[in-house]
Amino acid sequence: MEPVTGAVLAAACLVVVVGCVLQGAVGFGSGLIAAPLLALLDPRLVPGPLIAAGVALSVFVLWRDRDGLEAAGIGWTLCGRVPGSAAGAAALVVLPIHDVNILLGSLVLIAVTMSVSGLQPPMNRRSLVTAGVMSGFMNTTSSIGGPPLALVYQSLPGRALRAVLAVNFVVGGLISLVALAVAGRVAASDAAASLVLMCGAVSGFALSHSAARFLDTGRTRTAVLVVSAASSVALLARELL
Repeated sequence: MEPVTGAVLAAACLVVVVGCVLQGAVGFGSGLIAAPLLALLDPRLVPGPLIAAGVALSVFVLWRDRDGLEAAGIGWTLCGRVPGSAAGAAALVVLPIHDVNILLGSLVLIAVTMSVSGLQPPMNRRSLVTAGVMSGFMNTTSSIGGPPLALVYQSLPGRALRAVLAVNFVVGGLISLVALAVAGRVAASDAAASLVLMCGAVSGFALSHSAARFLDTGRTRTAVLVVSAASSVALLARELL
């Protein structure tokens, strides 16, 4: 199979820059913009190389917002990421992933609707593990794994939210990459594409600082709900259209 062309990689890098500006500001959401566009440019860019770029971005976000880091049940969400990522990798091989993604996108949209109505998910062991499982599964199958975690953590201040999500995305992203490799969904040719997208992720992070400061003035929860809803709609549209 021929490697991804330079022109496609350049376009993909620009897409990742835009997506990572969003994630660097809100704490998640790069997959909302990048995943569908990268799939159109070259399906091989999703999910592996995009997940690798997300890990690079999350390392920088965690470093920037480390002062806001709280424990906030991180261990429980990571416990859920392992089986969720493994199930996602298996689903890519044996299940009609189209139907599964429709179900998960619908569940996220329902959760957003409940949050808007005032029924915010509780931050307890059960919800954190469930969010971890859903996030791991969705990240491995579609590169859109942020909404389940963000909805559980939506009450945290901006810096704390971004830092907690970044920890989950670094560890969870690595778990997803291992799961994809075990399932035979990572090729040696993905390395060059991953490096290019990682450069785009770092550039997006550098451009996200002003937007992050703006959201930290009491606008983070609204941004979480908007981006979560948009992510679920984008996933549903990608599977249904």
